Amino acid sequence: MGPDPSLNRKGMSNVSKFDKRIWAEFLVNPDKIVQADYLLPWNVEKKQQEEDANNAVTQGYDVDVVATQRRGQSFFRKIILTSYEEHCALTDIDDPSLLVASHIIGWADRKETRVNPQNGICLNALHDRAFDRHLITFDERYNLLVSENLSNKTKDELLKVKNKRLRMPEKFLPEQVFLEYHRTKFFDLMAS
Repeated sequence: MGPDPSLNRKGMSNVSKFDKRIWAEFLVNPDKIVQADYLLPWNVEKKQQEEDANNAVTQGYDVDVVATQRRGQSFFRKIILTSYEEHCALTDIDDPSLLVASHIIGWADRKETRVNPQNGICLNALHDRAFDRHLITFDERYNLLVSENLSNKTKDELLKVKNKRLRMPEKFLPEQVFLEYHRTKFFDLMAS
């Protein structure tokens, strides 16, 4: 083959007949060669990755990932659970494996409140999830508020609590300023 005008230099000297044939075919029908290129040895790994991804949908598999660890979270959990005598502040559930040290102002929302014990409430996993998603909150008197945007069945489940008012902790009463911040997000979500 002669010089490659697009590169303004001599191209493909010292190549095999097969290489020349592929190049000529590419110039006529580049899509066909690009598709065939998918099967070349250096693309086998890519093909395997795509097959693995397709199989994951039907078979599932583990993948190693890099994760971020929250420093101080363990301390926060211990102090909140201790303050609430290891009982949910709404349901009185007392199994630590079902209890969560819920942040009133989320971990990502404000760094300076992350481990402040007045930014925590001990809730069971269901109520924690609803609280975290601003589907429940508490008024100025610590009474439970449930979003009107939920189905009646879901509201009924969330209201199946021992008290409709938060049980107060031994120490570190939830800060009203933090609860007000949470309520703002709750009402914003209800308005949308």
